[in-house]
Amino acid sequence: MPDAIWLIGPPGSGKSFFAKQYLDKNLDTVLISFDNLVEEWAEENELTYSEAFENSTEWKGMFKEEEIVSFSMFDFKMYLGEQVIIATRHNKNILVDMTNLRTRSFYALVSESKIYRKEAIIFEIDDNLLRQRLINRQKQTGKYVPDYVVNDMIQSYLPPEEKDFDTIRIIRQE
Repeated sequence: MPDAIWLIGPPGSGKSFFAKQYLDKNLDTVLISFDNLVEEWAEENELTYSEAFENSTEWKGMFKEEEIVSFSMFDFKMYLGEQVIIATRHNKNILVDMTNLRTRSFYALVSESKIYRKEAIIFEIDDNLLRQRLINRQKQTGKYVPDYVVNDMIQSYLPPEEKDFDTIRIIRQE
């Protein structure tokens, strides 16, 4: 039975690092990454990753619960659905690297499936460590996510429910 694993946590909490390690050991996995979509969208619009958040009104306010606020979020939902279909057709594992899951619609794409073992991995991180990682990430990669976006994600976070997953694991970092 293939796995569908959802990595949940704020930017800088270690999701992408975990995903890289997982993918090195599990080659038969479809990666669904919000970061990758942001990078792709920014490139198509001749923006840096940071500019996609800072300068584009399409991204501002997109993190409101249960609401498609921008065409870009709609694109992501379409992308997510397409990747799940591809993985399902080929009986592949799915690894979802998303910053924060706050709507049941994301879980629903896989939760009804009987062919996947569903696991949520929640990345909890001390706020000071998170802020330092975000500063380091910006210096190293140029990726910047504004504080208001990070704060909104943290404040409106809704944890996954046991009824949606076979396993929920928490990775704590202090």
